[in-house]
Amino acid sequence: METKVQEQKSASKFAEGKCRICGKPVYNDEIGSTCKAHQGKVGLFYKPAPANVKEDKTFTTVKLLCDKAVELGKSRGFAVKLTGGDAGTKAPEATVFTVYQLGKSKFVKVGAIAALEAMLKSK
Repeated sequence: METKVQEQKSASKFAEGKCRICGKPVYNDEIGSTCKAHQGKVGLFYKPAPANVKEDKTFTTVKLLCDKAVELGKSRGFAVKLTGGDAGTKAPEATVFTVYQLGKSKFVKVGAIAALEAMLKSK
């Protein structure tokens, strides 16, 4: 009985995998719908991060930028839009929000957090 259930799950049209471009969950494909729609444009505005970016104190993760936005009463999506969107298909709102990518990890300069704070406190 167990093998029949397992066979049905694997034969399901919703077999889960991960997008080979962004790593997000996808179903029955190697590329997710967002990446497919942006094929050739994904990461267009990203810059390569230095190899020591994780130890470099002048960089922080995009996750921390998003956390700061939530702390200041905005959504994570608001912060991501400042960086040019999750797929990097648009230019960042300001150069301070430029994304630096190393593998699938994304970083911004530490000044992006200060710029976000200044932007939201001035409104």
